[in-house]
Amino acid sequence: MRKSGLSLRSSVFENFQDIMDSIHQHRYRLVRGARKLLETVRDQRHPMILYTRGDQQIQENIIHQTKISTFFQKIYITKRKTSSHLQQILDEMNFDPTQSWMIGDEILTDVNHALECGMNVMRVWGYHNYEPAELPASPKIINVLFLNHLMPHFSLLQKETMSIKSNVFRRERRDFP
Repeated sequence: MRKSGLSLRSSVFENFQDIMDSIHQHRYRLVRGARKLLETVRDQRHPMILYTRGDQQIQENIIHQTKISTFFQKIYITKRKTSSHLQQILDEMNFDPTQSWMIGDEILTDVNHALECGMNVMRVWGYHNYEPAELPASPKIINVLFLNHLMPHFSLLQKETMSIKSNVFRRERRDFP
């Protein structure tokens, strides 16, 4: 194989192909507590969307293997997350950012972008050994170790309507008699 004037030895190319095949054939599963969280939000009839980043084919494979697509109204897969793209999603879905929740694990792409858009954040930090940024101090952030630690927070928000987007929830105040 020759590309841009460089030649790849067949053994290097075969090793690369083997690595790519293993990525596409990998069996994915949800992190602990994810299905229960999705079921809880769905059972409360809160619309949800998924906003994730990565290779389109790999992300679609993960979504298919984990059988989560039916939980979401819409799925957005992007090569790179940006606050402007998140704002476009909020606008497209007609969600008020001040009444929306982002559930995410990365400070730079989930937390910071959500805060820049005026959203509330549920940050789950237990899945990384290293985080390249410091968590901003904000009353709009709920910071937990694992997804199943978010469940008690939902009981506090039960009198509100919520919708997940990507890792995002939207809430609207309801008046009860």
